[in-house]
Amino acid sequence: MDDGMDKNTLSVVRRWVGGSESWLRGFLEAVPSMPSVVCVVAMGSAVRDRMHRRSDFDLAILFRGERPSIKAPIEVDIRMYPFESAEERLAEGHEIIGWAMKFGTALYDPESAWESLRIKFADRVPLPSASDAAERARQSLSRAREMLDVGDDSAADDLILAAATQLARERLIGSGVFPASRPELPGQLRAIRPRDPLAQILEDAMYGDFAPSDLRKRISALPRAKSPSR
Repeated sequence: MDDGMDKNTLSVVRRWVGGSESWLRGFLEAVPSMPSVVCVVAMGSAVRDRMHRRSDFDLAILFRGERPSIKAPIEVDIRMYPFESAEERLAEGHEIIGWAMKFGTALYDPESAWESLRIKFADRVPLPSASDAAERARQSLSRAREMLDVGDDSAADDLILAAATQLARERLIGSGVFPASRPELPGQLRAIRPRDPLAQILEDAMYGDFAPSDLRKRISALPRAKSPSR
């Protein structure tokens, strides 16, 4: 039986996070018995060799019919979407599916469904929404303030990283650049705005040991980017 995977499938993975390798090997052996799963795509820093201390192993799964029930370790972040709406979402600039299409690699695609989408969109994947990224950043900063108020610095730290990431994406999209994986965003920002302080803030949030309250103040002091709606 063709299970859509060959022995070299996992060679595309540059780095593993926690127990992600053993889990993924077992999952890919089992996935042919899950008839609703159409394709499995690895995306993000794990397949681009750009990781930081809080990187996850990111997977996008497209399914047909009933949503599959998949249990994964905490370090594996799975996003699932109905295959029937994937093309429409891609055309509308869906952030995650577009990101997977631009920078991901199919690990399981027995019907060549993902490959067909890739051929159709080629280098024409629309940019995601800058305004959506800005709103996600606003929400993360608001929640970070709440966490700081109750003394939960760990949660605040994660939320501030999320906010800085979304602000970077907003600025890149506004400049017509498709955001890559999180560790690549500072370099992308500096390529279009060499002195943009957001690039350093994002690096400090990823790799440094800074108080979340200080990072939040630095983000709040940034001038707002002028971004189009898309």
